[in-house]
Amino acid sequence: MSIRHERIPAAPDTGSGPAPQERLLIRPGLQDLPLVYPWFESVANRLGLQENETFRIHVALEEAVSNAARHGFPPDADAWIEIGVVVEPTHAVVTIIDQGKPFDPLSAAPPKRYTSLDDVVPGGLGISLMRKFTSAMHYARVGESNRLTMVFER
Repeated sequence: MSIRHERIPAAPDTGSGPAPQERLLIRPGLQDLPLVYPWFESVANRLGLQENETFRIHVALEEAVSNAARHGFPPDADAWIEIGVVVEPTHAVVTIIDQGKPFDPLSAAPPKRYTSLDDVVPGGLGISLMRKFTSAMHYARVGESNRLTMVFER
């Protein structure tokens, strides 16, 4: 499977039709994760996102895609992860669809609070960061796919 990046144009409506959607398809696992950041950076620049918006979206996007790519699939799975980005005047929407194991990040327990730095274990804060940087998150299992939608106020 090859990596695909495409821009889905808005309907040829002169009114307030839907904004164009940017989309990237990657393979699960570690090999394609390095493609996500430069792709999103180019999308953010092209769509006119401000630096603070780009940062918040990037952190949440990277956490969600990394979780799906690292934990959702068996090794060498013949599957994909689809990332979609739509930017509207008041908000941006990032959708991640994957064919991995069912996982609802909204139902994940909050991370453990440590009383000493000596006890802290690296990792486990990604979903908390996603919650912090989004204004809304929605999860659905649709057929054999996970669908996570993250909304960011502008």
